[in-house]
Amino acid sequence: MLPSEAYGILAHAWSRATTTGEPIKFWARAVATLEAPGEWFDDAREDPLQPRVVGHFQSPTGATQSGGCIGRIVLAVEPPVFVSLLRYHRVLATQRVDVLGRDVEFVVDPRSPLLDKATLLGRAVSAASREPLAAVHVMLDGLGSRFSDVDPSKPGAFSFTDAWPGWYCVWISARGFASSRISVLLEPGQTLDLGDIELQPETWVNALVIDERGNGVSAQFAIDPFGSESSTVWRSPTVEVRNTNGDGTLHIGGLLPGKYLLSLGPNPSLPWARMVKLVDTSNGPVENLRIDVSPGVALVIRAANEGAVGMRWTLRNSDGLRVMSTRLSGVTPVSLKFAPGKYTVEVDMPNGAAPLVHDIVLADEPVELALP
Repeated sequence: MLPSEAYGILAHAWSRATTTGEPIKFWARAVATLEAPGEWFDDAREDPLQPRVVGHFQSPTGATQSGGCIGRIVLAVEPPVFVSLLRYHRVLATQRVDVLGRDVEFVVDPRSPLLDKATLLGRAVSAASREPLAAVHVMLDGLGSRFSDVDPSKPGAFSFTDAWPGWYCVWISARGFASSRISVLLEPGQTLDLGDIELQPETWVNALVIDERGNGVSAQFAIDPFGSESSTVWRSPTVEVRNTNGDGTLHIGGLLPGKYLLSLGPNPSLPWARMVKLVDTSNGPVENLRIDVSPGVALVIRAANEGAVGMRWTLRNSDGLRVMSTRLSGVTPVSLKFAPGKYTVEVDMPNGAAPLVHDIVLADEPVELALP
């Protein structure tokens, strides 16, 4: 790892058409990795601190500077590295960089099939009757979110055209049915037909959210299947966000039988703490759930030194439930509020070492913890 003052501009990236040799404009982004990524790079999304990414760059508008230069990549390690030009998750070209400050030229044919978009088709039906569902809502979540057009002449049918190749989560919902989520990979220039997607009858959670005086409050919650491999509840590809009504009542429908994590969303306008509850709809809908939101206690997390920047830490409550998980993004202390109680803070250590565990108690006074 280079010291912060030694971070520098290590590579330029541009694209030239093979027919004319002139710079071409098109949406692309670039990343640097220690190994060549291959044909797909599906983990270069929103987190530049991922271990696999050692240099990060994204250009939404294509060539913006003279000479075809579309941007610069700042590396966290010394070369050699591999710089790749991406169209969403599809790798268009990769170049090895061995010297600091070396320009990288990507030669891209504008007629290449790798630049073609993709199409997704499907139809939502009842699992019991196999009949198509008329009032169906389908969202394609990946490079932004978009909803399918509705064709009244084709009940249950959905379609997405002009999608960038890559991984997506398809969300399918209909009134009275549990939502379905499907992970798909769209290939350039190809049409993926999912066929009939069976939706099961829904179960639900009805709750009342109150403050320390017993009054109903307005709040926002996220619900996520228990056991999700997401790094945090709020960034899971399966997360759903719901708001309480003005009287504090909360209804979460469209669920399959099973266990879910219900978490109070981080919102600066709310004085309450982040919290997580486990709800179980395995035996049917959950009714009359009472959720108390009380003033939170501050947990101040700071890096003990510059070497701790980028380390991931996870907070678990006394039930072992993960309340949040994130990385130290800098040396500036971060203050977050959580519900009073006993917690453990797990710090991921480098080189495969066992996580470092801190036991803490949040009561009346803020608790400060230096990591690692």
